[in-house]
Amino acid sequence: MIWPPGLPGPQGAAGAQGAAGPQGASGAAGAQGAQGPQGLVGAIGLQGAIGAQGAIGLQGATGTQGATGAQGATGAQGATGAQGAAGAVKQSVYAETTTETTITSTAYTTITGVTASITPSSSASKVLVTVSIPFLFSRSSASNAVGIRIKRGATVIYEAFDDATGVSGWYVQSGGATLVTVSGVYAVTIQDSPASTSALTYTVEGRVRLTTNSGTSKWVPAGSSATSQGSILLQEVA
Repeated sequence: MIWPPGLPGPQGAAGAQGAAGPQGASGAAGAQGAQGPQGLVGAIGLQGAIGAQGAIGLQGATGTQGATGAQGATGAQGATGAQGAAGAVKQSVYAETTTETTITSTAYTTITGVTASITPSSSASKVLVTVSIPFLFSRSSASNAVGIRIKRGATVIYEAFDDATGVSGWYVQSGGATLVTVSGVYAVTIQDSPASTSALTYTVEGRVRLTTNSGTSKWVPAGSSATSQGSILLQEVA
């Protein structure tokens, strides 16, 4: 296209952009600003009020009783104590009488009042039986005799008479005599082995050998100037 003279022609097309220049160097870092002041501590808050105590609860019902436990085993038996010294007296029982008993029989008859009972503490114990009985016997002939026996219950533990021989603790014979009268004291001590812990009763019986010709006997006889006394002593010994 041709423009008329004297008029500016149109602007030419823009030239291409030049290449980018190199990046400038980085500026120095600015100084750190000063630290601000610390803030004030906040005030402590008020403590809350204590809550009211709760009501006491009801007591629970009593539980049922548990079953009884089984019985424990029996303990071992203790050792046996030492045996007491031999012959030691564990207990004594004494009885006496002043009652006269007249016996005009050849059969044994109980002498009144000469009796006592004892209960041994051990079946191994012995019982010493001591008897003392005054007597008198007589007969309007040449001889006569008396004897006694001691019984534990129904058991005879001592007897001083032999019918076959007439042997007795007390025997007298006097040829041609028209009256025989003898007095004395039967004194006997024997040891019995009852092997029992039950109550034991000891009694004494007497008899005369001959009852013919007025044969008779008196035990614990009453005297005109003094009273005689019969006695029995029982002693349990180890």
